[in-house]
Amino acid sequence: MQLIRTKSRIWILSALAFISTFGCRTCLAHDATAHRLIRQAVVAYRAVQNYTCRLDKRVRKNGVLHEDLDILVKYKKPRNYYFRWMHGKAKGREVIFVAGEHQDKLVAHPGGLLRFLTFYLDPQGPLAMQANRHSLRDSGMEKIVAIMETNEKLALDRGLDALRLISEDKLGRTDMWVIEGTFPPGQGYYAHRVIICMSRSLQLPVKISIFDWSNELIEEYTFRNLSINVGLTEDDFDPGNPEYDYLISQRR
Repeated sequence: MQLIRTKSRIWILSALAFISTFGCRTCLAHDATAHRLIRQAVVAYRAVQNYTCRLDKRVRKNGVLHEDLDILVKYKKPRNYYFRWMHGKAKGREVIFVAGEHQDKLVAHPGGLLRFLTFYLDPQGPLAMQANRHSLRDSGMEKIVAIMETNEKLALDRGLDALRLISEDKLGRTDMWVIEGTFPPGQGYYAHRVIICMSRSLQLPVKISIFDWSNELIEEYTFRNLSINVGLTEDDFDPGNPEYDYLISQRR
């Protein structure tokens, strides 16, 4: 009788373990791995010529967390940017950067009653970098994908089990895979911990949260309503575009 009870317990424990494992694999799509998803994102981004989105940005710099929500973004390779703040104190602000144009400077105005003031700013100068950790010369989704690729390769080369597919989630109507990476200090990794949310349909990152070595959030970027290859042209990055609020008439 004791032997029968022991065998029953073993069978029950084995069945529970099987159900748990099977359920987890079903939830996370049997053969999907964090490394494969990151490599897919690198390949998918090569096919992106331009995109639009609504950007939510949180950046910690010099101990201060700067938060900019709902920025309309247009981007076209290589390094053509348009930003318009849609809400908050900066509502109406516009910034354009086109590499090699306007003496390689940002063209910006503060919006509102002061929109008649146009500034030409060094993208690496103190005013442009006040609430940013990256210059527009090296930023956006292109920067995020490059960081993902570099850290994934570094972890793989060193045999480090640093990246895990941890769950599924949604951003609005976008179905996402959620990948977490945890990295050791002093080995060339970008940060201690990153959480990457990947669009399942686009195979691109739509949200990334980055934590420093004390596990404090230092950067978070959310690309809402991301649309790729929408046919952006030079006019989308021209301060003279009549749809924009720059009070300057020159066109490139």
